[in-house]
Amino acid sequence: MGVICNCCPKCCVSIRSTRLVHTIKGAQDVSQYAPSGYLVEHDADKCRLAGRCAEICSFGAIEIRDGKRIYHPEACMGAGSAWRTVNRAPWNLCWGKGRCSRWT
Repeated sequence: MGVICNCCPKCCVSIRSTRLVHTIKGAQDVSQYAPSGYLVEHDADKCRLAGRCAEICSFGAIEIRDGKRIYHPEACMGAGSAWRTVNRAPWNLCWGKGRCSRWT
């Protein structure tokens, strides 16, 4: 079982320090993040493209651009903050393929 981050992105030392290091040329691969092991499975039929998930995601893994949802799996840490916060979220948080939880 993985660990889900419950941190505040404004006060989490790991998030803030990683963002600061990424401003240094050549240090874009340096990170204090550790992926939780969870993956995101999106349900496009339920997505209204409201953008709330993109606002909440501390890692920039979700964005809404030109009326489309763009998911950046390489940035996703599986923290679950967007998943927990958005009511009737249009995705599952999965621990391996087919082992998903859904809040409805």
